[in-house]
Amino acid sequence: MSEITGTNSPETLHGTGADDEIRAGAGDDTVYGGEGDDLLFGENGDDELIGGAGEDELFGGDGNDILKGGAGFDILRGGAGDDTFLVTDLYDHIHDASGNDKAIVSVSFAKIPAEIEQVEYVDGAVPLPYWISALIASDSSGSYYSWALGEEKTFQYVFPSRLPAYAASRHAEGYRQLTPIQQTNAVIGLEYLESIIDVKMIRTEYPDQLNTISIALQDLGEEVGGTAYHPDSRSRGSDIYINAADSSRTLGAGTFGAYLFMHELGHALGLKHPFDEPDVDDKVADPPYLQGAEDHSRWTIMSYKESPAEYRLYFSELDIAALQYLYGPSRKSRTGDDVYRVRLDAPNFIWDGGGVDTIDASRSPLPVTIFLEPGYWGHIGREGPAETITAPRQITVNFGSEIENLIGSRHSDALTGNGLDNFIRGGAGDDKLEGGPGNDRIQGGMGSDKLIGGDGLDFAVYVGARDGYNVATDPDGIVIRAKNDTGGTATIETGTDRLFDIERISFADINLAFDFEGNAGRAVKTIGAFLGADGIRDSGLVGYVLNLLDNGMPYVELLQTAIETVFGQDPDGPAMVRYFFEALTGQQAPEDLVNDLGGMVGSGGVSALELAMLAADHELNLANIDFVGLAASGVEYLVV
Repeated sequence: MSEITGTNSPETLHGTGADDEIRAGAGDDTVYGGEGDDLLFGENGDDELIGGAGEDELFGGDGNDILKGGAGFDILRGGAGDDTFLVTDLYDHIHDASGNDKAIVSVSFAKIPAEIEQVEYVDGAVPLPYWISALIASDSSGSYYSWALGEEKTFQYVFPSRLPAYAASRHAEGYRQLTPIQQTNAVIGLEYLESIIDVKMIRTEYPDQLNTISIALQDLGEEVGGTAYHPDSRSRGSDIYINAADSSRTLGAGTFGAYLFMHELGHALGLKHPFDEPDVDDKVADPPYLQGAEDHSRWTIMSYKESPAEYRLYFSELDIAALQYLYGPSRKSRTGDDVYRVRLDAPNFIWDGGGVDTIDASRSPLPVTIFLEPGYWGHIGREGPAETITAPRQITVNFGSEIENLIGSRHSDALTGNGLDNFIRGGAGDDKLEGGPGNDRIQGGMGSDKLIGGDGLDFAVYVGARDGYNVATDPDGIVIRAKNDTGGTATIETGTDRLFDIERISFADINLAFDFEGNAGRAVKTIGAFLGADGIRDSGLVGYVLNLLDNGMPYVELLQTAIETVFGQDPDGPAMVRYFFEALTGQQAPEDLVNDLGGMVGSGGVSALELAMLAADHELNLANIDFVGLAASGVEYLVV
């Protein structure tokens, strides 16, 4: 690791591009770590520390500092003073116990520690949902717990017969090993974790290791059921001590001991208490908190308000949601092509482990608002969301789950996709359907719908033939009106749809492409240059060329392929000039142009590819194929 030390004057320091340790010294300094895993120290002064790529650790020191981790997992320690943390991804782990500190957050759903006094969300970022933030510890910020497990995502567990050497002496009183029946039931709870979160659980005989859950009995007194540590960079992290009481005699399902064990296991995985009253150790959990009926074991095993219905060796719904935020959903469960039908009599916490999956609200008697992107709050009904996510008719997708498809009700719905390639179908009603990032297929159905594609190559899907619809464009987008609304040929759909950021329209018999600043424009310019305007009317050919481009062929490679197809491997310059001129104008090329430009191709002054690109992009070609008109009407093509 390279060591760089600054002076006591204000200065700007840069890393070497490898792993650096940079100490700024006194003065108001700016420090750039750059590439590599860096240690940046601000020391005295009001410093700005920028980690850059790599896994960096930033120490602000004294003064009012600005800390930005950059790409990669980073640890940001503000130190004394009023510090500002620039949170740009979900991998910034923040510590700061002094001063009046501020986080400026430009990424959605980041856990910001309670010790940060001010939080400002910018660039459209939104906070972590309350039902997650109220259950995860502040020291989980920056995806720390998942990162600490490493790529294998493995917890080990052990039932030591004697107190580990690293353990605090206070755990020695009455320490003893779990009984065989207690161990059996504890293993049931531990192995259950693999069915809900993306971790491996492996038994070991050695407690003095990182990411190892050591579980034992201890005499903790009448008021204490158990105690546990959050995940930690020390061996004590995630250790569990169960009070040796009659209520914990077996830890089996149906007994208080099962609830107690899962409660302590929740702490060992990084969950906190959801209430603001002192716990049995007279400590109060960091805010935020759950309120009212949600602070109950029905929703979270981390509550002190329990009922026998939750005396079981598994977690409640809010616990699962919080744990999946920390570790991701299990990749061993729900791995098929699953369909999740929304319920009206309960909240809908939807999670999935793989496959091509669908949320289906087609049976709902009320309109629905549903987001496929995890962390957002949807609902059933016109009244908007309830006061709590646990109320009936609420809908959310847990973090880490990838749901591809979404089907709405027969009412006026608001359906929003995620970053995958989604299929979204609205059904009857006047729907608002938004694909988001990804290459989406959106079907409005009956009613007058608003279809928003977002980023990616997006399709509006209609079940009728092209001649059943009027298609027009305006400055805002595309307008599609079913002709049965205007006395024309009847179609299944009715109403008038407005399309925004939609590149393609799919009918039963033909498709239309409108991405004339993208692949549709490249396709028609290429076809026009080589085959003239008649080539554009060959919907099969247009579809073939579009398919090449949509599957990643660069524009220059398409032109080169066309050159070799028409002119061979060694194209003749004059022949190319004659060919392109006639394709663009319908007339023979003047000989002086043939000689001059063709000669340049032959002499290497202009390459064959450059000539083809010149022809394709030339205003004569654009006029000949009516490029502006095509952009307004769309170009027809068949899928190949």
